[in-house]
Amino acid sequence: MSRLPYFTVLALFIVVGFLSGCQEGSISGGYVDPALVVPTEKIPSEDVYVAEAAAHIDGQITRVVGRVKRALNNCCHNATGHVDIVVVADDGIVLDAISVLFSPRNISKTGKMSAKFKADLPYAVPEGTVIRLRYHDSLHAVDKDAYAGSLFHCEQNMAVPEEHTAVVLP
Repeated sequence: MSRLPYFTVLALFIVVGFLSGCQEGSISGGYVDPALVVPTEKIPSEDVYVAEAAAHIDGQITRVVGRVKRALNNCCHNATGHVDIVVVADDGIVLDAISVLFSPRNISKTGKMSAKFKADLPYAVPEGTVIRLRYHDSLHAVDKDAYAGSLFHCEQNMAVPEEHTAVVLP
């Protein structure tokens, strides 16, 4: 019996696996109407940082998704913090400041060296809003039973602009 069909099937599995792996890397989750996209601003941090971020309005919620990555030179420090998210109106007023956990909770020191996060804000942000994101190397405000995607309030939110006026959305 010829080995050619076996190699053909094996090659097909490898190609399909590679292509599906490439699809998994997308943070948008598919097509989003450009009119519903909310601009994001990634605030730099050193050892671990928000590498990708996207936000869009989905009905009555605002979905924020992205990836946190370990810097290449960060071989030794734990990466177990959270992502701080701030909603800023076009006039600079801070509308909301929340935080979210990423998954996996500790970013690997080898391989992808990244983790995903998703936050569903329970409101549609106003037009002209910018969503600021920053990695925060702390878990002090996190409930021990919290899970990836859990929203919580971090008192030292690192994404809040230095000069701001706080207003809470209804």
